[in-house]
Amino acid sequence: MVIALNKADKIADKTKLLPLIAELQQAYAPDAIVPISALKNSGIEQLIKVLTGLAPLGDAQYDAEDITDRSERFLAAERVREQLILQLHDELPYATNVEIERWEQEGDLVKIGAVIWVERDAQKAIVIGAGGAQLKAIGTRARKVLEKLLDARVHLETWVRVRENWSDDERALKRMGIDQA
Repeated sequence: MVIALNKADKIADKTKLLPLIAELQQAYAPDAIVPISALKNSGIEQLIKVLTGLAPLGDAQYDAEDITDRSERFLAAERVREQLILQLHDELPYATNVEIERWEQEGDLVKIGAVIWVERDAQKAIVIGAGGAQLKAIGTRARKVLEKLLDARVHLETWVRVRENWSDDERALKRMGIDQA
């Protein structure tokens, strides 16, 4: 156990920390107590050294080239969802999810079909926007991000579908790849 004692910058006379450190040592018997200031980025390097020194050595869990353990489909859905959040801000319906229904690779072109799930018709109208302008903007921005991510041309089709109370339906959540831990 390591205790990171934050806000150490608030105390000018660092010797005043000694009784607190002794009390924490007595109460919890940690491997180390490191005073830090997250705000001023002070003591962070020391904390990293302590944690690194205590971490057990072992075989690498992933190849050095791997950047995630998630599939490209998952990453694509997250990029579309990211654009929903960025474009809709406060209007974004709480119960919104993106599911990749279609994924086809043809040479350097990836065809993706993404469904944006909402729980009410009013939410669907918000996501689509006047004349489909909002959905088009979301799709265009997501496509550009996906092209960089996948290093390929992307044809992205998006649909908005309503399924009442999907966020409370365990089967729907499982089908959409949402774990309920």
